[in-house]
Amino acid sequence: MDYKQFDGLKFRKSSLNVIEMLKKKPYNLDELSKLTGLDRTSVHYQVKILEKKGIVEAKGLGKRVYYGIKKKYRGYNEIHRN
Repeated sequence: MDYKQFDGLKFRKSSLNVIEMLKKKPYNLDELSKLTGLDRTSVHYQVKILEKKGIVEAKGLGKRVYYGIKKKYRGYNEIHRN
């Protein structure tokens, strides 16, 4: 497996791609799938890992759930600087 370091944690490249997209603005799973080139199931899996690590949060808007970088995440400002 190809793992990269981010904020002292190891992530797959696919998780880092999701973080890169979410740095810009919140997206739903379908949007993230199109942007990253990953299938929806893979995106969902990566988002759930990032949620468990406290980096990403989900917010419902109507029937859709949007994911974004958690503002209370300790590395929030650092993420948005890059």
